[in-house]
Amino acid sequence: DEFWSIIQDEGKKWAGDKLYIAKISSGTFRRFDKHDGLSPVWEVQMVKCNEITERNEYGKTITKCKGRMKVLSLVESGIIGLEAGLHVKKEGSFYGAAVDFERIKFSAQSAEQVANQHMRYRSSGYDNYAYDLKADQFSNKPVWTIKKACGLKGVQERRCRSKDHWIVKVDGETGEIIR
Repeated sequence: DEFWSIIQDEGKKWAGDKLYIAKISSGTFRRFDKHDGLSPVWEVQMVKCNEITERNEYGKTITKCKGRMKVLSLVESGIIGLEAGLHVKKEGSFYGAAVDFERIKFSAQSAEQVANQHMRYRSSGYDNYAYDLKADQFSNKPVWTIKKACGLKGVQERRCRSKDHWIVKVDGETGEIIR
């Protein structure tokens, strides 16, 4: 949620009402289980979309955005080799799939809750989750991919089972499970 508010603040300052998102992702690092919603590294590809083009391909309409991209990352403390805090990685040209920021109604945490409910899983608070949001170029929707793995504590205590590993896709606009 902290990173979500940073995206909103920094993105609106930089792109105003032309803020689009190409990708949001969290990194996973060995020996760093999720603690109280923390993920070790978050990254966003924000896009200042100046031109939107549509074309038909494979019987579907593909929407692309042309503009400028800015990559921001947020690193939690305790990651060896990375400096904690907010970083601007790069800025450059962009042409690809991106979705209007205002259409993303579900944060990573909300998408995780939907995925847990769908899988009938109750988070222990020490699970390994990976979060990825991408703009689906065929449906022009924001799609969260929630990946769950057994955390380090579960591995050490030999409590991991096959059902502790799964991947669920959630529509970032409606919260529906994507099959």
